[in-house]
Amino acid sequence: MALWLGLLQYDVRLGLNGMLPVYWHGHEMIYGFAMAVVAGFLLTAVPNWTQTTPVNGWPLIAIFFFWSGARGLFLAGNDSLLVLTAVFDLLFQTGLLILIGVPIFRFGQKRQWSIWMKTGLIVLSNCLFYLGAFGLIEGGIHYGLYSGFYLIIALILTMSRRVIPMFMENGLHLDAPLRNRKWVDRGSLVLVLVFWLVEVFVRIPGLSAWVALLLCIVHLVRLYDWYVPAMWEKPLLWVLYLAYAFIVSGFALKAAGLTGWSVHPFLVLHVFAIGGIGLMTCGMMSRVSLGHTGRSIHSPSRWIGLVFAYLIVSALTRAFIPLVDMNHYMLWVVVSQYFWILGFSSFMVVYYSMWVSPRREDRQ
Repeated sequence: MALWLGLLQYDVRLGLNGMLPVYWHGHEMIYGFAMAVVAGFLLTAVPNWTQTTPVNGWPLIAIFFFWSGARGLFLAGNDSLLVLTAVFDLLFQTGLLILIGVPIFRFGQKRQWSIWMKTGLIVLSNCLFYLGAFGLIEGGIHYGLYSGFYLIIALILTMSRRVIPMFMENGLHLDAPLRNRKWVDRGSLVLVLVFWLVEVFVRIPGLSAWVALLLCIVHLVRLYDWYVPAMWEKPLLWVLYLAYAFIVSGFALKAAGLTGWSVHPFLVLHVFAIGGIGLMTCGMMSRVSLGHTGRSIHSPSRWIGLVFAYLIVSALTRAFIPLVDMNHYMLWVVVSQYFWILGFSSFMVVYYSMWVSPRREDRQ
């Protein structure tokens, strides 16, 4: 994000393998940032689901090498390195698919097949991006970026359905499980895939808006069912709830076109991107970092609420304030970038010592 700020505002020059900076920014936030978080989550969640040993050693080092290599090669120079960048990037994602796919299919984990398939579709979307960058598929860059983006949203919605109710029930010691309606579960799954197809490939704005409206309604019902007032006392819970609410508000803004109120597509995009993906991933990493380092999830750092607040401000200034003040649009973009950087920098400060210290055993 700091590099994107430099490119956008301070005339920083980077090779980007001959790619337009806006394409590089979109690609790296989806396939660099978001996919790194997805990889970290799945490489710990799948062993828990399948009761197998977590991935470690050379396989883990290899996919990290390919991931980091692709990020560095993008910055290294002209378009002569684009092929090598694509190879590294796709080896990272293919390796991830193999590492999570082997235990899922070996142990017949049918419930996880949808997760693996969505991840595979993200890899194919990245292929579309590179084929477009090489000039082999017309519109490939557009298809690759937007397909990967909405599939990340779909993956987050799927994982949220699995973990948020559980986190709420465990964190608040609820007497009864939160309500999860079957029609909501089934409707949300079907509708988000329809939205992905219509928005990215069919590209009929009116139809996208109607599907977005249905998605908004379905997920508002889910938010209602999951609402517990006591969650506001737990930052690691309310951050996930608010991130989910940002995603729902993104569908609402997308559906606003049905009323004749046209919302700029980039504003809708960044409601999903910052409020949804950014806040949700930071919230998840904040929780699992405690659990996987042997610390109590009931006693996070007192500063973590401030970290989340920075990201919320980033989302509001990038996507909502311009709705009423487009005259200062670039100002709000820059303010949002600074708050994103401040949020994740603060997150690093809070958690770095936990990541590099020996595991503790004081979990409750």
